[in-house]
Amino acid sequence: IPLPDGRGNMRVGVPTMVAGAPVRDKNDHVIAVLGLRVRPQVDFTQILSTARFGSSGETYACDARGVLLSESRFDDELKQIGLLPDREDAASILEVQIRDPGVDMTDGQRPSLRRSEQPLTYAATQLAEGRSGVNVIGYRDYRGVPTVGAWQWLPDLGFGVITEMDLSQAFAPFQAVRRTFWALFGLLLLASIVIFGYSLLVARLERKARQSALEAKRLGQYVLEERIGSGGMGAVYRAHHAMLRRPTAVKLIDPDKTTDVSIARFEREVQLTSQLNHPNTIAIYDYGRTPEGVFYYAMELLDGLTLQSLVERFGPQPEERVVNILEQVCGSLAEAHAAGLIHRDIKPANIMINCRGGMLDFVKLLDFGLVKAMDGPRQSTVTVAPGLTGTPLYMSPEAIEQRWTVDARSDLYALGAVGYFLLTGRPVFEGDTIVDICMRHVDTLPTPPSERAHRAIAPELEAIILRCLAKSPADRPQSAKELRRELEAAKVPDNWTDDDAAAWWQSVLGVALATTAEYPTHGDHGRDTTSVGAR
Repeated sequence: IPLPDGRGNMRVGVPTMVAGAPVRDKNDHVIAVLGLRVRPQVDFTQILSTARFGSSGETYACDARGVLLSESRFDDELKQIGLLPDREDAASILEVQIRDPGVDMTDGQRPSLRRSEQPLTYAATQLAEGRSGVNVIGYRDYRGVPTVGAWQWLPDLGFGVITEMDLSQAFAPFQAVRRTFWALFGLLLLASIVIFGYSLLVARLERKARQSALEAKRLGQYVLEERIGSGGMGAVYRAHHAMLRRPTAVKLIDPDKTTDVSIARFEREVQLTSQLNHPNTIAIYDYGRTPEGVFYYAMELLDGLTLQSLVERFGPQPEERVVNILEQVCGSLAEAHAAGLIHRDIKPANIMINCRGGMLDFVKLLDFGLVKAMDGPRQSTVTVAPGLTGTPLYMSPEAIEQRWTVDARSDLYALGAVGYFLLTGRPVFEGDTIVDICMRHVDTLPTPPSERAHRAIAPELEAIILRCLAKSPADRPQSAKELRRELEAAKVPDNWTDDDAAAWWQSVLGVALATTAEYPTHGDHGRDTTSVGAR
C-alpha cells in the first residue's frame, strides 16, 4: 500500500504501525473498529528514545525474528559498517536483523559468516523464545560491540523491547570504585582489628551493667528478677515483694504504646478488677508508675499452661475435663458480670490450668477487663474495624456488628467457642482473612463439634456448646450461673476427678510435675513461655 515517506513522497514498503480497538453496542456486539496509524520511525521511535542514556545506551523494539521495529540510534554508524545502504533515505526499521557478527564491526573488523548465517544476539534469542531477562555479564549487540542489557517480551503485542549499553560505559564507575576500595581496604582491615577488640570489651561491660541494673531495679515494693514474657504492650517479669518475699509477676506497660486517656481508664479497670476475689480469677496485687513514666501492675505468679498450649501440645481434651474447665471459668465470670465487668477477650490463651494449693487442673482466668480498658485511641488489641476489639476467632456476632450492645452474653459466646476448641482442637470458624472469620461468626451456623472431632460427644454437652454459639444473645444461656448449672447437669461419660488430673499431670509432665508459666500480653497473637521450675 503506497504511503508517504519521510519526504512526503508516495511509495510502497514504508514502515507503519496500526493499533485498533473494537466499538461495541449495548449488546456487546462489535459494530465498528477504531484504528490509529502511527509512523514507527517518528512516533514509536520517539517513545523508545526517552530510554536512551549516556553516549551508547539505547532502547529498541524487535519482533520474534529479530527484525528491528523502531529506528536504531546508530543508523549512521550502520551505514559506515555496511549493515545499511549508504543512502539518505535508508533506515534500520524492518531492514536490520539483530544478529551477532562475532566481531566488533565498529573497530573495522569483518565477520567470517554471511549476515544470514549469523545467529541472533543473546537478547534477541531470548525474545524469540518468549523470555524476558537481564544480562550484566556481557554479550555482543548487532554491531558486535560488547554490551549489557535487559529485555521484555510483550506477548499481547507480539514483539519485545530491548535496552542495552556498551559494556565499557556501563562498568566505568565500577573501575573507579574498585580502585578506591583497594585504597581503603588496608585501613579498614587495621581498623576492624582494633574495633573487634574494643567491641569485646564493651560487650563484657554491657553484660555486667545490664545484670547490675536488673539486680538493682525496683518498682515500688517489687524487685524485678528475670523476664518471663514480652509482647506488643510491654514485658512481664518474675519478681518478689521486697518485704513479704512473695513471688509475683510484674507487667510493665510501654509508655509509647499508650496515652494518658488509656492509662487513666486502665487504672480504673485495675482498681475494679482487684476487687474480684473469686479463686478462678487471677489476683492483682498492686499497680503504679515509675519516675520514667512506665506503668506497671503486679499479679500472682502462676504455674501452669494456657488452654491454647494444652490443645496445641496434647490435642483435643476429654469431655469430662472440658466440662470441669468450663464450670470453673463460669464461676469467675459470674462474679465479674455481677460487678459490671465484661471480659470481652475470652480465648484459650487467656485461660490457664494450674497446680494451686495441692489442687490440680485449677483454672485461672487472665486479663479481666484489661482489653476493655485499653481500647482507647491507641488500643493494643486486634483492630478489624474502628473501635472493634477482641480476638476474631472467639468474637461474638454482636461484638462485630454492634459493639455498643455487648453484654455478659458475649462472654458466654466466646466461652462456648473455647469449649468447641477444647473438644475438637480447632476454632469454630476459620478463614483466609480476619474479615472472612468475622463474617462467618455473623451469618454461618457452626458445624457440630462431633462432626469436626470425628468422634462421639455427649449430646447434652454438644447442645450446650451450640447454644452458647447462637447468633442471637437471647438464644444463649442468659448468665454464667445458668450456664454452669447446665454444665453440671450435663451427662458426660464420667466425672473429671482429682485422681484423673493427677494421673494426667504425672503421665505428661513426670512425677516431679514440672510446669511452665505463660503470661499473654494484650493484643499479642502469640504467647511467651518460660520455664518456672519443678514442684
